[in-house]
Amino acid sequence: MARSSDEDVVVRRVHPEEWEAYRALRLRALARDRVAFGSSFEDEARRSDSEWKEKADRGANSPTSYLCVAEVPDDKLVGMAVGALVEGTPWIFGMWVEPTWRGRGIGGALLDSAISWLQKQRPTQPIFLDVNPRQTAALRLYGSRGFRPTGGSKRLDHSPGESAIQMRAPPATERANA
Repeated sequence: MARSSDEDVVVRRVHPEEWEAYRALRLRALARDRVAFGSSFEDEARRSDSEWKEKADRGANSPTSYLCVAEVPDDKLVGMAVGALVEGTPWIFGMWVEPTWRGRGIGGALLDSAISWLQKQRPTQPIFLDVNPRQTAALRLYGSRGFRPTGGSKRLDHSPGESAIQMRAPPATERANA
């Protein structure tokens, strides 16, 4: 469990029974910042309760997926990030913080939590993520944690004309020796 610079915010791994709160957070994120994600509000809103329960359970308990959330004192979730091993490769997905809670270090605390978990799983491998290049605050945050563009990109099919660039952070073993 970690704290952001706002001492009233706790960053921690999601609990399986929080699937409804996670669903609400994820859908708010997709509705608010459509171009920041690889999926759409419409697609995610069609998921069944059992699919949301499974996503929360996997994020809470899986050895290959880690869903961390930012919680404020009234038990409301205001941010999220996912670290996952995709075919053995470390990736970060789904980073988002409620707009009214931005600028308080929550995004950094979420990102650090996901990075830490991934580095424990695969210390000798780099970590990857995709980000829309118009998300300038996200680019700055990722850059501050050692992520650099790889030159790869992909279209965001749910948002015509939008794309995401791939970024890579060096393995924990390289960071320790730098």
